[in-house]
Amino acid sequence: MPLAVLSTLLKMNGRSILFGLAAVAALLAAWWLFAAGQHHEQAKSDRASLRAYEERNRIDESLDGLSPHQLCRRAGGGDLCDSVRGGAP
Repeated sequence: MPLAVLSTLLKMNGRSILFGLAAVAALLAAWWLFAAGQHHEQAKSDRASLRAYEERNRIDESLDGLSPHQLCRRAGGGDLCDSVRGGAP
């Protein structure tokens, strides 16, 4: 019985059904493209965050163990750093 109803609908509204299927396929394709774009942007953001974190670690490692006077010199304080006396880092 359901097959007969489907057959009758296809004969009467074949173009409408094809149009509906095409619309559903287009919506699914658009959704897939949107999801793929989101994934790509998230991956790009994650890579940038990782690079920033690694750079911060490199900077921290290069500054570990420096005295306040040495830190002032590294920051470009010049003669102003003479007033900063070394203490324990």
